[in-house]
Amino acid sequence: MNVDNPIDSLEQINDSTWIVYNGGPVDTAMVAVGGATYISDGAGTEVVVTEDDHFNVGGDGEGGSGGGADHDPVQDMIACDRPIEFVPHSMSKYGMDAYRDPPVTGYQTLTTGTQVTGIGWKAMSTDETGMLRVQVNDSDADELNFQYQSGGTGVSADGDATSGYTLSLQAPPGNEDILLAVCNRDTTTGEASIAGGIGVAAYERFALELKVVPVGHELNYTQEQLEEALNDIYGQAVVSWDVEYLPALDINYWDENGDGLIERPNTDYSNEMRAVWESFLASMQYDPVQQGQAYLFVIPGITEGGDVRGYMPIKSRYGFVTADATTRDVAHELGHGVFNLRHTFSEENSFTLPQGETDNLMDYSTGTELWKYQWDFIHNPEGGWHIFEDVEEGEMASPELSVESVNDNFAPGYIDLNVELYLSHRSLSNEPGWANIVVHVSEYENPENEYYLGYVPLPEDQSEDINVDFTWDGVMNREGYENELLPAENSPFSVKVTYGSAVVAEAIIEASIDPDLEIWNDNPDFHDDVDGGFSVYSSLCDLAIENGYFDEDDGGIIEFLENHNVENTSVQFLGYTVTGVMEEYAQVLARADTILKSNPNYSTWCDGKYSGTINGLRMRKVTSSTTSLSLHSLGAAIDMRVQQNPFITGGEVDNYQTGKYVKFVKYICDFDITSPKANASLIIDKSKEFLEKFYGLNFNPDSLNETRLTEIFDKYLLIYNYGNTSLPSIEALAQITSGSIIISNFEPIKDDITLFLESHRATVVFDEDSKNGITKLISHFNTQQTDTIPMLNDPDVAAFFAERLKFDNFLTEASFSSCMDLRNYLKVTKPYENQLLIDGFCDIDLAVYNAINTAHKEKFGETMVIEWGGLYNDLIDPMHFNINKDIIKGFSNP
Repeated sequence: MNVDNPIDSLEQINDSTWIVYNGGPVDTAMVAVGGATYISDGAGTEVVVTEDDHFNVGGDGEGGSGGGADHDPVQDMIACDRPIEFVPHSMSKYGMDAYRDPPVTGYQTLTTGTQVTGIGWKAMSTDETGMLRVQVNDSDADELNFQYQSGGTGVSADGDATSGYTLSLQAPPGNEDILLAVCNRDTTTGEASIAGGIGVAAYERFALELKVVPVGHELNYTQEQLEEALNDIYGQAVVSWDVEYLPALDINYWDENGDGLIERPNTDYSNEMRAVWESFLASMQYDPVQQGQAYLFVIPGITEGGDVRGYMPIKSRYGFVTADATTRDVAHELGHGVFNLRHTFSEENSFTLPQGETDNLMDYSTGTELWKYQWDFIHNPEGGWHIFEDVEEGEMASPELSVESVNDNFAPGYIDLNVELYLSHRSLSNEPGWANIVVHVSEYENPENEYYLGYVPLPEDQSEDINVDFTWDGVMNREGYENELLPAENSPFSVKVTYGSAVVAEAIIEASIDPDLEIWNDNPDFHDDVDGGFSVYSSLCDLAIENGYFDEDDGGIIEFLENHNVENTSVQFLGYTVTGVMEEYAQVLARADTILKSNPNYSTWCDGKYSGTINGLRMRKVTSSTTSLSLHSLGAAIDMRVQQNPFITGGEVDNYQTGKYVKFVKYICDFDITSPKANASLIIDKSKEFLEKFYGLNFNPDSLNETRLTEIFDKYLLIYNYGNTSLPSIEALAQITSGSIIISNFEPIKDDITLFLESHRATVVFDEDSKNGITKLISHFNTQQTDTIPMLNDPDVAAFFAERLKFDNFLTEASFSSCMDLRNYLKVTKPYENQLLIDGFCDIDLAVYNAINTAHKEKFGETMVIEWGGLYNDLIDPMHFNINKDIIKGFSNP
């Protein structure tokens, strides 16, 4: 059997039954006499349970060893002689990569018996269904099943061994796994017979832009032809290109030596190359550092290049190709610059192959293949940003001095500029010192206005490669600007990193100060009231505006809280000091407290029930909503006795399937939580009625505890175990209302039947007639001494069997497999720590609701009732009281 969630633990109920706890609805595993049951979960845990024990056979569970994305070789499997082949499907969009022998890395082997087979790879998108064909080269082969090695779901097959299979694939666990063709599985040992396998790698699709700029020459194919070729090549790795041919760049002063060719550089870009792209930036309205853009300049030729038709440094966005460059040449250069792909024959590659002997795009050949390790590089390239390096490869060079990243949320005086550099000791060890690595900040439009110059602090030890974080707070230090903050209104700014006279990297950054950020930083006392810091706070401010609580010019949530004195307001309510509420709400609660003082229960409430259970300010969205701001964010709401008054919907909340919760309440006390409520007393009375069904009238709430709960659970367990014995079934016993019944060997099992029937009281049947029927039935059995039991045609007995049938129908409708399933559901499911059979679902006293509502109407007007979660139309949230939303909106928009 398969379970959806990771297995947490196992509990053996009897010889034939195991309960599987897995963070969701509880599963039940049945074991045949002398047999075993194989269980696997979505996280790769594989367990075999028997009558006596359980043990792991794989995965990450107890005693297991993890598989997952590391892909240990699939080995020591039983071989099944089914020659199969994984081939592309006609509708497949992305690449397949055959197994490759060392030194090429990233491939696994499949050992079946004595045969070792290499496993290739199939690429797919994380948000699409992948398609794959399997050919079976044996007309007599048995049928195959297909599954991921980790045990994850997401594979469906159509076809058979004769016609072959069409596989529909969802992204595997961890987005990378081995897909196995399984002949069969031994349920006792868990061993599988394997016919073959293929790796499946899922990537997030992304699109890039290529701008082609003619410099006196043009490519001999259209932009549509180039775009199609690039998409055919890089589509293997789930990447697409949008190609645009820009107007020609009409300049000639780049040619410093007058030979009509672009000078081949010794490091990064030559002066002639720089002259080309700097002229382009000066004359065209394109952002050179916009994410996802690359630029290629079409030039007449490259000096000393021989047949070299292109040049683009590793990890760069500017490249050069000659007019006779092929579409493959363009793709090759983009592999260097955009994706950091090295030549297959490069010593800097993770392995080295002979030059010209492969069909790989990064070899000097005519091939356009991209292999699995290159798919990975494309989606997670080393380094990043606008890197300039030595020239041997990409021509190209190893990264020795590079800028890894620059943060994009720089706010002078609030959020520092952070530049992360990678430095190889090889690039600097022969220099007299480190002090000539410098960060410059100037205006992008007016670079002569340099505001800051800072030397990169580096360690004295130059024997190891290092990563250095350079930070700047935005305080300027250049002449005329000393000790002032960088003027954000002059954005954008140019950030350059120089080494000696060479520019290592340059980026264009925006610097702005969000008004919400200024307020946030000026009010640190509110920071603990929001989970997620400023980014979450800012999104909540936007949501408050969308919901109509205030306008963009009103200063955000914190200014709203300050205007209503939330930080300094407290009020005594039911013996508890309530904080985190606006002054207006504090006045409502103070008046409600005065009203309640005349109630004879006031002292008891203050000393016990409501003491220390009231929560106010918390900046967040409404639970289970992405579009509504919680009024806790504005100090306009309180929650009382959270555990006893849970937030419940008909859907899923807090990883808790409350649909079953709703159906159980409906069955017990005929009350639908998700329906409109006529009045406040209805839900309060229904919660009390719910508990009375289990504990009787006038029960003492303080007496409800885990001991009482265990008594109920034990009855459900006894009923379930009885149904898995050879004792007469409930259906067989029900025949007694229409005629005599025969119970073999009745006398020795009479007590077991009696205990079984008694267990139904206040667990399965609740009507008084039904409970009387249990008493009469047991009395009738106790008078019998033979196996033939005479008919008992009594209406109360009939009522009992009818209510038991109603209970069975409820289990089916609520998707419970048995009363054991219900028992375990109630045992482990605790939304907001609410234990339904102890706490009920609403215990707010009606007098408390009425007092708050009365005080609210006195404060804001007779038509303005308090908004209480116990009266919501399609759910309940009885812990929650908030000021009427129209009042809140009126504070800022009178």
